Amino acid sequence: MTPVKRLYRRIPLVRRWAYIYAKQVKAKRKEAQWAYVQSVLLTVGNITIMWAGIERLLDELIAWYQQNCTDLSKKHPKPFSEKIKYLNRMVVDERFTDETSNFFRFIASEAQRLSENRNDIIHGMLWHKGGLSLNWQTQKVVYDGPNASLSHRFYDHDDLQKLSKQISKFSSHIAPVIWVILAGNPEKYSREQIRLALIELGFSAD
Repeated sequence: MTPVKRLYRRIPLVRRWAYIYAKQVKAKRKEAQWAYVQSVLLTVGNITIMWAGIERLLDELIAWYQQNCTDLSKKHPKPFSEKIKYLNRMVVDERFTDETSNFFRFIASEAQRLSENRNDIIHGMLWHKGGLSLNWQTQKVVYDGPNASLSHRFYDHDDLQKLSKQISKFSSHIAPVIWVILAGNPEKYSREQIRLALIELGFSAD
């Protein structure tokens, strides 16, 4: 028998069981912590993918407007902030129905609102506070002319889930309406979605 085994056998049975139980609890705690981290990272991944889809929709909408309603003298905006400015120019185009202008206004304002948190999470450095904490922190460099400072924000899993659901809802709302504007394949969405999109744009759904 090795010295380690002899020493182990000299430990009272209750203490041995307490030691085994403590190891099991520690292992389960680590497993739960890792599952929590994976859940957060999955949520962040979903936010990233969904937002890429939203920006693609905005690009397609702006490209449609440029091709059909302008003289193509202005370049397609690339930064997100410039896309929002472009959408706001589309809002005041008198060739659109009031309902269509309101739809463009809704896209610009809601995309801007959702983007504030999305930008911190995707473009900032996100890390877990550690231990049993449910808090996550983002750190992002903010530039103001020649000056730069660090911006910090705190999130927990519920905050990230809420943002993910809001982005998903926004994407699901605007996608069929933009698809109707672009005259896309009507089979992509249901008749009810097409009908509601036409109504939202101020056209008869008959």
